[in-house]
Amino acid sequence: AWRRAARAEIAAAGDDPVRLAEILRRAALATHPRVDVASLTGPAWLAFLDAEAGGTAFTEGPGRALATAPYVPDPAAVPGLAALVADWVRTRNPALA
Repeated sequence: AWRRAARAEIAAAGDDPVRLAEILRRAALATHPRVDVASLTGPAWLAFLDAEAGGTAFTEGPGRALATAPYVPDPAAVPGLAALVADWVRTRNPALA
């Protein structure tokens, strides 16, 4: 159920980094112990996402925007960010799907 809801929200958010950051945080909290995820911010948050995804798209690619966009007034859309977030959600912990 959480995955279906996240996919619908991602589709509605487009490449809006603030909305996608919120969706991704909720998805991570749905699939990992709160103590492991809730306090992660900035580079540590992006490193966690990359470790889970098996790449560097969060620390070196479009995912970088997730660490700063929520704190910037009117952040620009980030092309490819919605697809990256959707892929992360799609591949997380299939047992919880």
